[in-house]
Amino acid sequence: MTVWISTARAINKTLSGREQFLIQLQHNIEEVLNGDSTATLEYIDQRMAELQEKLVMCVNKNAEYDVIANEIDALREKKAAVVTKDAEQEMLKKRIEEMRQFLQTQSSRVTEYDEQMVRRLIEKITVFDNKLIFEFKSGMTLELKR
Repeated sequence: MTVWISTARAINKTLSGREQFLIQLQHNIEEVLNGDSTATLEYIDQRMAELQEKLVMCVNKNAEYDVIANEIDALREKKAAVVTKDAEQEMLKKRIEEMRQFLQTQSSRVTEYDEQMVRRLIEKITVFDNKLIFEFKSGMTLELKR
């Protein structure tokens, strides 16, 4: 069986189990949303402002300011990581929503390979001797025996 036929089978399997798949997508959305980082970013910004004030005071007094400067650098790195994570979460939410819309609007089984549909829905296909693993862009995986 070719990968293309199996791809159609994988998509059809998600369509036949649409309700369960939608429940799993909703669970994935909730997991992404639980990672809200607004409070974290607010804390980082507030702490950086405090430290920058202390840094200015230390410089004016010719005091040691390495510890404060190091903490500011660490907070900048943490903030960059949080912003990156937020962007990744937004992308995942978008992919999950696309998958949800597809599942709700697709009314019939897929009978032939559709390159555009595959590119829109499937992130990766891993081929083994006895099975194929489909990783959908929504984060869901599906394993089919060959």
